[in-house]
Amino acid sequence: MVAFRILGAFEVVGADGPVNLGAPRQRSVLGRLLVARGRVVPTARMIDDLWGDHPPGSAVASVHSYISNLRRVLESGRATGVPPRVLVTVSPGYAIRSEDVDAWRFEDMVRRGAAFLGAGDTRAALREFDMALGIWRGPAYAEFTTSDWALPEITRLDELHAMAVEHRANAAIALDSPGAVVADLRAHLAEHPLREEGWRLLAIALYNQGRQGDALVALRQARHTLVEELGIDPSPRLQQLEADILSQSSAIARPAAANESSERVTSSTAWFPPEKAGEAKGAAGPETGDQIFGRERELGLLSGMSRGIALISGEAGIGKSALVKAAMAGYSRLGWQVAVGRCPETGGAPAGWAWVEILRLLTAQVAPADRVAAQIRRLLADPDAPRSAHGDADLTSERFRLRRDLAVYFADAARVSPLLLVLDDLHRADEETLATLVDLASELRNTEVLIVGTFREEEADGLAETLAALARHEPVRIVLNGLDQDAAGSLLAAVSGTTVTPGTLAAVTGRTGGNPFFLRETARLIAAEGEDAALSTVPPGVRDVLRRRFARLPASMRGVLSEAAVIGRDFDIDVLIDLNGNGEEPVVEAVETALAAGLLAEPEGGGLRFTHALTRDALYDDMSRMRQIRTHGRVAASLERLRPRGVSALVHHFVAGGEPSAAARHCVLAAERAEQRFAYREAASFWGQAIELTDEKDPELLVGRVRALALCNKLDEARKLRKRAIQLALPHADHELTARVVGALDVPTAYRTEGGGEDSPEVVRVIEETLSQLPEGDRAARCSLLTSLAFELVGFEGDEAMRGAKAADEALAMARRLKDPEALAGALNARHLYTFRGDGDGAADRLRIGTELLRLAQAHGMVIVEILAHLILARQALECLDHPRAEHHTIRMEQLSAQHRLNGPGSLTTCRRAVWPAITVEHRTTGRLYRATARAHLLQDERWSEPISYHLPTGTER
Repeated sequence: MVAFRILGAFEVVGADGPVNLGAPRQRSVLGRLLVARGRVVPTARMIDDLWGDHPPGSAVASVHSYISNLRRVLESGRATGVPPRVLVTVSPGYAIRSEDVDAWRFEDMVRRGAAFLGAGDTRAALREFDMALGIWRGPAYAEFTTSDWALPEITRLDELHAMAVEHRANAAIALDSPGAVVADLRAHLAEHPLREEGWRLLAIALYNQGRQGDALVALRQARHTLVEELGIDPSPRLQQLEADILSQSSAIARPAAANESSERVTSSTAWFPPEKAGEAKGAAGPETGDQIFGRERELGLLSGMSRGIALISGEAGIGKSALVKAAMAGYSRLGWQVAVGRCPETGGAPAGWAWVEILRLLTAQVAPADRVAAQIRRLLADPDAPRSAHGDADLTSERFRLRRDLAVYFADAARVSPLLLVLDDLHRADEETLATLVDLASELRNTEVLIVGTFREEEADGLAETLAALARHEPVRIVLNGLDQDAAGSLLAAVSGTTVTPGTLAAVTGRTGGNPFFLRETARLIAAEGEDAALSTVPPGVRDVLRRRFARLPASMRGVLSEAAVIGRDFDIDVLIDLNGNGEEPVVEAVETALAAGLLAEPEGGGLRFTHALTRDALYDDMSRMRQIRTHGRVAASLERLRPRGVSALVHHFVAGGEPSAAARHCVLAAERAEQRFAYREAASFWGQAIELTDEKDPELLVGRVRALALCNKLDEARKLRKRAIQLALPHADHELTARVVGALDVPTAYRTEGGGEDSPEVVRVIEETLSQLPEGDRAARCSLLTSLAFELVGFEGDEAMRGAKAADEALAMARRLKDPEALAGALNARHLYTFRGDGDGAADRLRIGTELLRLAQAHGMVIVEILAHLILARQALECLDHPRAEHHTIRMEQLSAQHRLNGPGSLTTCRRAVWPAITVEHRTTGRLYRATARAHLLQDERWSEPISYHLPTGTER
C-alpha cells in the first residue's frame, strides 16, 4: 500500500520508495483527488479545475490517461482484471481510497487531542498534539498554492495547524511545562501575528516561568500589532489578562479551562473520550447542534431519575453516549455535579480506572473530608499519599475499606449538590470496577447519587454476575434500538444538509437498522457522493467499526459469515451448511456466536438475517473479487439442489458466479411455470431476463417473451419485439422457426386491431415468402403461417381481406386434417374474426365457431380458449337478443376466471352485462356498468380488451 505525503513536499511513497507521479498536470490530478478527502470528484469538475474556462477537446481523454498512468504507479503489483483499490472509479468520477494520507492523519490526531483536552486528560492531549505536529513537514499542498481548487484546503489545514500549536501549548502549560512552549509560540506568532489566542498563551507561559515583565511586553506587542494592522484594541480577554498580570492575580497560575480552549474543535464532546466522541456527535454533534433524534422517551425516563442505578445498553453506535450526554447537560443545568469514567479498551490501565477518572473530575470540585482524604489520594495514585497502616497483608479487607471510603466521599459530595456518575463502556470493565459498582449501589441507595452505566449488549458476557447483583436494586433498564424512519430522516437531513427522497430514506433506514452512527456516516456519504452511493457503498467509518467487531470472531467463524454474506442479507441455515461443506456443527456454532454478538437475528418468519445490511455488505466487500465469484457459483449449486424454484436467487448467483447461460436456463423454466399459472406478466419478465443474459441472440427466447407480452395485452411492445425476432430468425433459413416467430403474436383474442400494425406489410411478405418455400402438403409450419397470415390481414379491405379470409379457411381445413388441437383453436379464432365482414350469416357462423371452440377447449383443458369461446357465444347471444343464454356464458366466464385467478375477463363480464340495459333503454344502469368496465380495463393485465360496440341483428350499432 502506498503512503501519500501532502504536508511539505508532495510525494507518494510505495514499498520500493518514492513513486514517480509524472508531469505537473498528472500530479495535479492526484492532488485534486486528495483535496477531496475521499469524496468523489466528478470528471467534469476535474476538467474545470485543471483547465479553467477553456479546456481542450481532448480533456476527457487526457484525464482518463492521467488516471490510468497514476493507477499503474500507485498499484504496480495489481494483476490484470483486478479492480483498483486506491484510485477508484465512482460515478460520475474518481476518488482516493486510502488510510495513509498524512494530512488526514494529522487532522484525526488534532481532533483526538482536542477531545482529550476537553475531557481534562491533558497528558493524552499533549501526546496527540506532539504526534500531529511531528508529521507536519511544511505547508500543505505547497506545490499547488497557485491552483484555485487547492486554496480552501490549504487554508483549512493551516488553520488546523495553528490551532494544534495553541492547543499543545495549552496542554503543556497545564502540566507545568511552560518553558517547553515559549519558543514554539514565538515562531507561531511570527507566522500568525494576529492570533490573539497565541499571544494569550505566550503571556501565560512567560508569567508561569516567573517572567512577568516579558509577559507584559508580549501583551503590549500584541496590542501594537492589532492597532497597527487592523486598527482595533485587543479583546477583553487579553485586556483582563494584562490587568491580572499587573495585579499578580492567582487566576493566571494556570491557563483557561481546557474544554474552553478546545471548544472550536470539539465543543459537543467535552465529557467524552476520543473514541466515544464520534458516537456522541451522532446525536448531538456539530452537524446536529444539541438535538438528539428519536430518543425522547428514553431521555425522559433517564432525566426523571433522582437516585439509583440506570443501565443503558445497545450495539455500538446506537447512541448510548449521546443519550447520556443529553441527560448530563440537563442535570448540569439543574445544579448537579456530573463526572464520567471510561472503562479503557486496551489493557495496562490500573484496576478500577473508571472510578479514578470520576474521582479526578469530582475532587477538583469537592475536596474529600479529612477522614477519607488519604484513601482517596491513594486511589488517585498520589505518590505523597500515606501508605495503608495494614500494609499488603490483607488485600481483601483493604479493598473493602477503600470502597467504603469511596462511598463516604460520594455521599459527602452529594450533600453539597446531587451527583450523576457515569460509567461508560461497562462491557470493558475490570473486576475491581464492577465490584466497586455493586458495593456503591448498595451503600449509596439512600443518597442523591444517580449512577448510569452504558454497555454493549453483544459484548456483555462478562457482566452476567454484576447485572444479577444489581438486579436487587431494581435498576432502570434502557435498551436502545434503531431509530424509526422519521427520526432517521431528521438525522440524515441534519447531517447531510439535504432531504433525501422517501425511497432512499426507507432503503437507508433498512440498511443501517436505524443505527445513528451508521446513519450519520451514510449522511456524510450522501453529502459527498449523492443518494445512489448510500444504497451501495459502506461508509469508511462504518466499515472500520464493523471490521473491529469481525476481528473478535475466530477466523473459521468469519469464513462462515462471509459465505452467508454471499447468499444475501436473508438466508437459511440449511443452505449455509450445504455451501460450507464442513458439516453442521461448525456452521451452527458460528451462527450462534454471531447471534450472540448481534451480527445476526432470527426474524419471526424464520431463517436468519444480518442485523444490518451494512454488516452483510462489509463482509462481502472485504472478500476478493475472485472469491466472491467462486462463492456465488457454489451458492447457485446449493440453491439448485435445495431451492430449485427460487429462480430470482438462482439467477442472481449464477450471473454473479460468471454463469449467465445457467441463469438464462432457470429464467426460461420460471417463465414456463408462470405461464402455467396464467401469470403472463411475470412470465414476460422472466423471458426478458433470459434475453438479457444471452445478449438477445436466441430468437426462441424472443418468441417466449412476445407471446407472454401479447397475453398480458402489451401488443405494441410485443410487435416491436417480434420484428426483432423475425430479423434474427430469417438468416437461419429455418421455416419452422420462422413460423414460430411469426405466430408468437397469435394468442386467443376477441378482436384484432383494424389494419394490423405498422409492420404488417413486412410480416405478410415474410409469411408469403416462407409459404412459397415450404414443400406442398399438410405441415404444422404451413398451418401456423396460414393462421398468422389470417390474423395479420384482419381489418384490411379489398384483396387483402379476401386473402386473409382464404388463409383462415385453408388453415382451418389443414388443422382438422392434422388433428392438432392447438392449431385448430388458432385457426377457429382467426376464422371467427372474419365473420363480421357482412357477407353470409355472420351470427350463425359465430355460433358454430364458438360452439366448436368450447368443445375443443373443454376436451383438451385449454382454459384461455374456453373463456374465449364463452365470450364469443355470449356476444352472439346478445346479437340475437337472447339474454338468458348470454347470461349463462357470462357466468361461466366469471367462474373460470375465479377458478384460475384471471383478472382480465372480469371487465368483459361487466361490459357484457351493460349491453342488455342499453338494448332495453335502461340508461342509468348502462352508464354505471360501462364506467365499471372502464375502471376494470385500466387495472387489468391480461389480453382481454375489446371495443365496446355490438352488432345487433338489424345492423344497428349500439
